[in-house]
Amino acid sequence: AVEVNRDLHIKLAAEVDDQLEPLTQDQYNAFVAYINSVKDAGVFIQVINNAHDKIKLNVDVYYDPTILNNDGGRLDGRESTPVVNAINEFLKSLPFNGIFVKAHLTDAMQRVEGVFVPQIRSISATKNDSDSFTEIDISYQPFSGYLKFLEPTDLVINYIAQ
Repeated sequence: AVEVNRDLHIKLAAEVDDQLEPLTQDQYNAFVAYINSVKDAGVFIQVINNAHDKIKLNVDVYYDPTILNNDGGRLDGRESTPVVNAINEFLKSLPFNGIFVKAHLTDAMQRVEGVFVPQIRSISATKNDSDSFTEIDISYQPFSGYLKFLEPTDLVINYIAQ
């Protein structure tokens, strides 16, 4: 819950199979009925129960070819997509309604063994019901409270041997 121009915005999500998703219509209706029964008179409340905000990322990953292959997989076979996994874990680890910080994503990728330098070429995000992406310079506050890649093509990693 956050105050925006004297209004209270309450963002909702449910955890389903270890992923955040919007509440079902019944859950949403029950929550709204409860809030309306306990709120103070004159308080405007906006309940936000949206699907995840969409994110797109294009990154060059300079890697150690003695540890990773040209598809980003570990040569020892322990993990086939360690950079992708680090990116998804970073997004998943953000607090609900937390602010996404571009530099922190870079840090998460850099912690992957075999990654020398991840260089973000472009990163943008938008509300789930919009196709108007905004470039993220420093940080981004998800309208829904959380972020996901909508399509597999929204995450482009170019692996470059160092």
